[in-house]
Amino acid sequence: MLTMAGTSHHIAPLDVRERLTVTGDELPGLLASIKRCFGAGAVISTCNRFEVYLPGTHDREGLLEFLIEEGGADADLAPHYFEFRQDEDAISHIYEVATGLDSMVLSESEILGQVRSAFSATVAAGADNSLLSRLFHTAIRVGRRARSETEIGHHALSISYVAAQQARELSSVEDATVLVVGAGDAGRHAAESLSERGVGKVLVT
Repeated sequence: MLTMAGTSHHIAPLDVRERLTVTGDELPGLLASIKRCFGAGAVISTCNRFEVYLPGTHDREGLLEFLIEEGGADADLAPHYFEFRQDEDAISHIYEVATGLDSMVLSESEILGQVRSAFSATVAAGADNSLLSRLFHTAIRVGRRARSETEIGHHALSISYVAAQQARELSSVEDATVLVVGAGDAGRHAAESLSERGVGKVLVT
């Protein structure tokens, strides 16, 4: 038995997702709360998705209450922007996430590492169990196989890559100065992609 509660770019616009997710600094505290309330659980939290995976069957109202009280999700928005999946549906979903099929940019290459990091954080918090271990290990294996055995991995992209490509298509970038907002992984990838495309100057804030 498995339950997933989450939101993503498919369901919620960015300003809504920002009010429903947790930051990296908040994640250990949320995992500790999950361990205390449910015994085990994992969280995938990226700029485009926030998903909680829990062993067992859990009702929607109880999970919403937990996400609002312990996860800090906006009480007015959470009932409208969280989806819930059970058992095989939840398993299929995490496999689609790990392969990049559920990403904003189809086949984007960063999500598999984010799934791996999500499970590492779960283990570090002591919130894993045998079901979650098997789920995440098989999801990571499926993601790797998809990239090595199908065409999806031959043109792996990232949102940062696509943004840089679109900037170049809109205008000449050789003499441009581009401002990258954010110095995390996404910001670094954006700066690298812009630099590779010959942007005159890249500033980061």
